[in-house]
Amino acid sequence: MRTTRNVINLAMVFSLWLLSGLAQAGLTPGNTMLTNTATLTYTGGTVSDSVTVTVATIGAAPLLTIPADANRSEGQVYEGIYTLTAQNNGVDTYAIAFDVGTTGVTTSGTYDAPSLYSAAGGGAALTTPIELGASAILSLVSTTVFTVPSDGTIDSVVNGLEGGDTIVIDSITYTIASVVDNGTLVNGIPSATITVGTTLAGGAVVGVEVYEIKTFYVRSGDVGTLSSPPTAGVITVSLDVTPTLTGTLLDGASFAINVVEVKITKYVRNVTSANCIDSTNTSTYPVTPIGADDCAAAANLLTIGSNTWYRANASTVRVIASADSTVLTPDTLEYLIRVETSAAGLADAKIVDELPPFTTYTATTTKIYKNDIAHTSGPTAIAGATFPFATATAIDSDGVSGVVGANKTVDIVYQVTLQ
Repeated sequence: MRTTRNVINLAMVFSLWLLSGLAQAGLTPGNTMLTNTATLTYTGGTVSDSVTVTVATIGAAPLLTIPADANRSEGQVYEGIYTLTAQNNGVDTYAIAFDVGTTGVTTSGTYDAPSLYSAAGGGAALTTPIELGASAILSLVSTTVFTVPSDGTIDSVVNGLEGGDTIVIDSITYTIASVVDNGTLVNGIPSATITVGTTLAGGAVVGVEVYEIKTFYVRSGDVGTLSSPPTAGVITVSLDVTPTLTGTLLDGASFAINVVEVKITKYVRNVTSANCIDSTNTSTYPVTPIGADDCAAAANLLTIGSNTWYRANASTVRVIASADSTVLTPDTLEYLIRVETSAAGLADAKIVDELPPFTTYTATTTKIYKNDIAHTSGPTAIAGATFPFATATAIDSDGVSGVVGANKTVDIVYQVTLQ
């Protein structure tokens, strides 16, 4: 008979738990101590009996968010963010298995294989396994204070939740300021008090789950170089999460870092007197050029229509003011900056360019040619006396600021006058 009564009492307790406003709870928190007392009164006396049960912690797969696929050019830094959120009814630990694979990327030299870190910017490696706590709101005390069921240990931690942890309540994140687990009875249940650093939102009501969330980072200081440019390479990053308690393995959640070829090439031509000298075309300019036929080398020039720009430098190719003078002033030089993408585009693309000393920007000469390598469709002209790329300024290939699409070309042309 006693066994039958205890089963009935346990059912009554869970009914009371739900009827008391906890109907929204997914699971009663693990380690919750539920006590129910049945009392019989009769003429001349009272008889009572109690039963206490402790709720088991049940494992469940956590919620994992992973970085989105990303594009990086050769040698760039990559950093992405993972978040792991508890979904069970108490504390659990999660083993992390991390794997990196590469295709079309040279992993020698400065290549830095992606690794897991506890903070942004690198530094300390991520400590594993990861522990996450969880509970549910038992009562609301104030706008920043609530109680949860005690885990039965009098200390400053309850079901893995402690000061400094980040928690999620009804999709809103909070930072725990303090935990006091002293077993004070709330609605007949031993409780712990949690204080958070910001005001609780409207969704923080009795019965709602309290889940710990942890953020960690994946970072590569150098994504390497392409094995066969311009063919893009891929770095595939995979992560498995295994709960210690019974739960579902998160197997092989992965994303890709696409390593692509991005080229920026700068050319110049003398608008006033279109001369170029090398050891073949010496002209009468009183210098000793180095190299043969460098002015005609395909790698050193870009011809569009009737204009030719040169990859001019001090050792092989020189653009001069005139055939008979050492004086460059006041000739006009025109610079062309070409940005080229390959298999993947760029986001937040910006150009900054320093004007050379002893030059003055020629007002309203900046023109941008988008996907128009022949310069026939008409450029986007930028008016004004101020050089628009003196500070980092967004460029684009198709009208969306900062976005240069895959297999696109953007040319920026501007002029300066030699002082």
